[in-house]
Amino acid sequence: SQAFEAVNARIDGLSSLQYQVERKTVSRGVTLVEKWTSIRASPGLLKIDYRQPERRVFMADGKTFTEYLPATRAALQIPMAGNNPLAQERIASILQRLAVDGLRVGQYGKLLEHLASVDVTPGEFPVLTAEGRDPRYRIRIDLERKALLSFEKWDRKERLEKSIQAESFREVAPGLWLPTKVRSVVLEEHELSKRETTLTGIRVNFSIFDKEMDFTLPEDVLIK
Repeated sequence: SQAFEAVNARIDGLSSLQYQVERKTVSRGVTLVEKWTSIRASPGLLKIDYRQPERRVFMADGKTFTEYLPATRAALQIPMAGNNPLAQERIASILQRLAVDGLRVGQYGKLLEHLASVDVTPGEFPVLTAEGRDPRYRIRIDLERKALLSFEKWDRKERLEKSIQAESFREVAPGLWLPTKVRSVVLEEHELSKRETTLTGIRVNFSIFDKEMDFTLPEDVLIK
């Protein structure tokens, strides 16, 4: 569990994180290319500038959640006071939709419940391989860099449900290694969708007063 926790802690412990994403998804013969910039800062600040295929801006400043659609000149705003469940639900939905595979180990508590074996391959960068049963999974973690290298999970019929391969790691801050390319496969509605995600412009622990966090709706926008 310490290895899983260490992977998540390196992200959760950041005061701010910014990156630009290009994600190509191939599903049922159709290729979708998405591009966005994500900025997250504590406590509770979030800005996602989703640029392709259709621009949207998502902003949470601790007081109000805003979703802006430039094409329709309309915006949705939800108060965040008192942990408004509507705002929290919308933010969670967006973060799940635009999550970058490979940065964290999700729901590792459930993985540990089915843990069957653990092995460590020694070397300059020791690698922990943990395997589980019922359902079967395999996860590999770079112990030195505290980074997720790969994750695979199969269903009870031994069909691949999910695969993540993190590559091209870069030291974005002293001791903090993040992947700049992630390849993943996800089973959706009995079809495998393939994704290739590229991260650029990674910044960490910058001031929350950075100008890139500023966002003001145009005066003629219809607010719902």
